[in-house]
Formats: sequence, C-alpha cells, structure tokens
Amino acid sequence: KELLVLVNNKEQSAAKAKATELETEWDNNAARLKAADKKGWLEADASVDQVLSEVRNSKFNAETSKSALNKSLTVLEKFN
Repeated sequence: KELLVLVNNKEQSAAKAKATELETEWDNNAARLKAADKKGWLEADASVDQVLSEVRNSKFNAETSKSALNKSLTVLEKFN
C-alpha cells in the first residue's frame, strides 16, 4: 500500500524503488505462495508483473499504475 501512496502522489522515482522492493519480496516468497495455491499464485504473479510494468514505464501514468495496483491488491488479499 506504500507503493499506492507514491503512485497517487505521482512520485515515480520513489515508486520505482518501492516496486523493486516489492519484486524482491515477491520473488523471495514465490515458492511458499505457489505451493499454497498454484492457481491463485499464477493470477497474483501476473498482477504483480503488471504493477511492476506500469510503475516502471518510461511513459508513467499514475492512473493506469493506480488501477494495476488496486487490481493486484484485490488479488493478493486472497493470500492473507
């Protein structure tokens, strides 16, 4: 959700750094999450990939990044 705040504030540089943290954390937990729910993991992984792509886009758009983040948060809630 910190990433969402950065995107809402149109702070792309800080958002990119937070996206890298998200990617690292995601990669570090991928095996555990995948083992818990392979189908759900595939959906979540795709949503995280979309977030990373939007936030890192050279033509940064806060609205499309926000949309991707909100969709991803909804998908990721299934793992909590």
